Amino acid sequence: MEDGTGGGLGVADGYGGGWTGDIDDAVLVTSELVANAVRHGRLPGHELRLGLCTEGGGGDLIVDVSDPLRQFPTLDKDPAEDAEGGRGLLAVSSIATELHWFLRQDVGKTTVRARLAQ
Repeated sequence: MEDGTGGGLGVADGYGGGWTGDIDDAVLVTSELVANAVRHGRLPGHELRLGLCTEGGGGDLIVDVSDPLRQFPTLDKDPAEDAEGGRGLLAVSSIATELHWFLRQDVGKTTVRARLAQ
């Protein structure tokens, strides 16, 4: 994974699972969340975790990206025009029907979850 997003893109692009939503939206959301985890949540010796599933075997697509840091991201609704970053979660929030983050107790990782409608 040279740029930190290639694996996520490949998984999202090849995923079927009965979901009939916009695959371009799924690829964009997945790549943004994976890129954020690589950029902001990487720790040497620890893994990032990507999960894709459909709710009820064909409902909404759930994209989970987990990283080992126990810090939550912030969503800047008005990033500065000259800022180099700060638009990824904003883009995801405009596409996803739901975007939130939480600490996964089972693996002790921060997880960002996006839900994409069927």
